[in-house]
Amino acid sequence: MGKPHYDQDLWIKLPTTNLGESLILNSEFTSWGLHLKKNLAGLCYFEKNAPYKKSEDLELLAFCEDHAEQHSKQLSAPNIILFTHPLYLQMNHMDSIVTKQKKMDVVEYSDSFFKLVYANLPRDKVQVLLLDTIYNYAAATSLLLENGSIDRVFFTRPTSGFLNKKLQLDELKGKRLFWGGLYHKHCLNRSLLEADTQLGSLRYYQLIKDLILNSPMVRGSTLKPQNIYGILKNFPDSNIISLQEVFRKFDIDH
Repeated sequence: MGKPHYDQDLWIKLPTTNLGESLILNSEFTSWGLHLKKNLAGLCYFEKNAPYKKSEDLELLAFCEDHAEQHSKQLSAPNIILFTHPLYLQMNHMDSIVTKQKKMDVVEYSDSFFKLVYANLPRDKVQVLLLDTIYNYAAATSLLLENGSIDRVFFTRPTSGFLNKKLQLDELKGKRLFWGGLYHKHCLNRSLLEADTQLGSLRYYQLIKDLILNSPMVRGSTLKPQNIYGILKNFPDSNIISLQEVFRKFDIDH
């Protein structure tokens, strides 16, 4: 039996409600278990950047949207921390992590992600927005919305950081954005590009370097980007921020 494509300890890090299961961690979505497992294992084909089309996907999308609506909050804070597909690697591609260094990179990234979302954020100053696929949301990240660790979810297309409903980005107008997620130069950068196009221009956004990784399919000894690209390749260092700087900026205890 080969190495699993997901982090088998993820259920410990999340407020799991589907006990005894190591992949479909939210009991609200157990009826979708087989469909979710097939998609998370990469057994279903999608056209690049295409929206959801299959009837079962459209039914799951509607179910996810109803679930998210029940638990979401308004984005009223002037600062928003956004994550594009933050647990995609841990749920879809762990079988590609074979070297010690890359395993350490995943551990450090995961620790940083959970350290931030579980922190006591001053919600009047900063909130957390998740951009995720319906599969990762249903299986796991929905738990973070249920327990209030994140405030809102926008659903992306199945193989892209582009949103299923791009007009939702209008809710971010005039806000200062702090962005992280997976993968660098792939879905993360597509999210940035779409936001820049939809909002006219992203006048103020920073990338959180501790919360960004390259795809494990990219050659290299580490998953950490040597140079971080934003919308443009020549991204200024002044727009790259560390997790510690985020904590200091918003006076967050951690």
